[in-house]
Amino acid sequence: MDRRIAEWRERLVAVRGRSQQVWSGDPVRLPVLTIYYLAIIVALIILYGGATYTPPPFIYQGF
Repeated sequence: MDRRIAEWRERLVAVRGRSQQVWSGDPVRLPVLTIYYLAIIVALIILYGGATYTPPPFIYQGF
């Protein structure tokens, strides 16, 4: 059982090292981050873009 855990740990370390190596390159990181930030902007536009702003009534309208 310990041997299997050690093998999985070695695989995880290898995958982590490879993913860090791939992520460190600009050709990968730039498009991924651009898509990520655009998705956030699109989500905010969908959530709040259609709402109409109605200001609160003026405090002295009753006078």
